[in-house]
Amino acid sequence: MQKIYETSNIVPMALPTNEFGAQEPGDDIEISQYYENKFGVTFPVLKKTNLEHVIFATYGQPTWNFNKYLFDRRHDFVAKFDSNIPVSEVIKNV
Repeated sequence: MQKIYETSNIVPMALPTNEFGAQEPGDDIEISQYYENKFGVTFPVLKKTNLEHVIFATYGQPTWNFNKYLFDRRHDFVAKFDSNIPVSEVIKNV
């Protein structure tokens, strides 16, 4: 996702939730630092939320953690990819 952010007009956004197997147990700062330190993420990491968030209500509920919601730099919705779709496939479709 970082490559998409660096090489296109698309802005991936991390919207952490701990509702899938407790995979996001930290607070907002811990999660953001983890993404940055482990994966080199510089795209936006939003506040940890729950499945009632307006993004999910508007653009589709995630099927599991790590669904991908892509927006362009004007904030227009581009696409949603389920967690089982590898980033390499997302890149091909951007």
